[in-house]
Amino acid sequence: MNMYAQNTVSGTVRDGNGEPLLGVSVIVKHGKATTGSVTDLNGHYQVKADPNATIEFSFVGFKSVTVPANQKVINVTLHDDNQLLDEVVVVGYGTQKKVNLTGSVSQVTAEVLENRSTSPA
Repeated sequence: MNMYAQNTVSGTVRDGNGEPLLGVSVIVKHGKATTGSVTDLNGHYQVKADPNATIEFSFVGFKSVTVPANQKVINVTLHDDNQLLDEVVVVGYGTQKKVNLTGSVSQVTAEVLENRSTSPA
């Protein structure tokens, strides 16, 4: 990757409702080399990228978007990926696909919590 050909690329990442997304992975890919950043509280990011590189935007629960890095300002909208959310289970600080998950898994509805008895303190 030629460091002299790199431009600063910046922009904002929003969800389908126009709200800024915090913590979106912004990965610059050029051949085998990758660098990256994450979006801030306002959905803003800034990365150095060769104009021939691509930039991938990814966030849990949203469909990833890949765009060419040939502009100085790239604003992106990520859309929900409900199918992806159904297939991933959050485990501690990592994730596992449901297919690979072992152990006990249970789902509790609000109705179960509302109907439970409580003892006075």
